[in-house]
Amino acid sequence: RSSALAQAPRHWWGAPSSMGCNGSKPEPEPTTGASTSTDSSAPPAKPAADAGDRRSEVRNSTMAEFGPQPSVTEEDMAAEQAKIQAQQGRTRRAGVAAESVDKETIKDYKKPVYPKDEETMARLRKTLKENDKMQVLCGHLDGEPLNDVINAFYTKEVKAGEDIIRQGEEGDCLYIINDGSVDIFVARPGPDGKIADGDRGQKVVTFSGGALFGELALMYNSPRAATVVAASDKVLLWVLAAQDFKMLLAQSSQAQYAKYEGWLSEVELLKALNHFELSKLADILESEVYDAGEEIIKQGDPGSKFYLLEEGEAAAVIAGDDG
Repeated sequence: RSSALAQAPRHWWGAPSSMGCNGSKPEPEPTTGASTSTDSSAPPAKPAADAGDRRSEVRNSTMAEFGPQPSVTEEDMAAEQAKIQAQQGRTRRAGVAAESVDKETIKDYKKPVYPKDEETMARLRKTLKENDKMQVLCGHLDGEPLNDVINAFYTKEVKAGEDIIRQGEEGDCLYIINDGSVDIFVARPGPDGKIADGDRGQKVVTFSGGALFGELALMYNSPRAATVVAASDKVLLWVLAAQDFKMLLAQSSQAQYAKYEGWLSEVELLKALNHFELSKLADILESEVYDAGEEIIKQGDPGSKFYLLEEGEAAAVIAGDDG
């Protein structure tokens, strides 16, 4: 693993506790912050739009979270794909909608830990790693930082017919279905741009065990794009609060910045830089992973990056006249 600086920039997991995301979370068990497993900012909220813009926003954000809906056109799909690609193109650390938080608050934040067995940790890790939109958010996390996120998931049980999230409400949690199924409903705003009270709209899809939904709450400061209702007799969920996710990401980034600044300060070429300048360089470092035998740079190729060895070993070989 190296850090590069570019010149241009089914019932899986055991019994849940009954707990709501919008209510108080269960108290995590006392912890020193260690993981229970040994396995190793989006743009600000938009100003109020007219009814037509609001309908377009609801339609597009719904597709991003729950897949194409029956009334979505090819133009809508192309526009949403462009939005996702633009999000992926940004620096990963800027991919989460986050409020301004001072460094001391981040430093003093206590990581929540809800104990899980090894199988649960592995299942949650696999779900996060295999979801495309979660890769935008936490694809750069591995080892302890990823375990911190997994440890922050807590359990919730919902009975048939209960709303898990409601369209138009502020999103504050991500959900993974442990057991059971949920129905997704989308209501279209009326001419005034509003959705009638109690109108769930049209059912568009059903999700079952292992499905992930609500991730837009971690990405954007925007209202829920659909209503999700428990379809089976009971639904068992794993829940991640958006605020915990943002704080864990900020804490991980803060530690990473400090480590990168320390490395950069030891580079002879950069010793003339002050702390502010080093912190700016640390902010644009990106981690890259190479397999054994894979070339990192090749003799004769134009150089566009320099590398700091973060983990592992690398060998430098120079080809001369004698080979």
